[in-house]
Amino acid sequence: MTAAVASSWLTLRLEVFGAVVILGVGVSAAAAEAWVTGGADAALVGLSLSYALKVDLVASDASHVRLVFQSVQLPHRRRLPTI
Repeated sequence: MTAAVASSWLTLRLEVFGAVVILGVGVSAAAAEAWVTGGADAALVGLSLSYALKVDLVASDASHVRLVFQSVQLPHRRRLPTI
């Protein structure tokens, strides 16, 4: 039970981390658009958001891989009878 709870907690933390990164990039892009003379470069904003989405994807994949590795259990090896 504790491994499942720990895995769920890790998944939640990584999802929140990814959401915070995406939110930070979005707020930074909006602030740059409002305060920088000439506005923010759309290409750089798009590139930043795509990298932020990749960080979120990698974080969620890492939690999924950990869950898969935890769920795999190897059977005990048995000795074959000798004739």
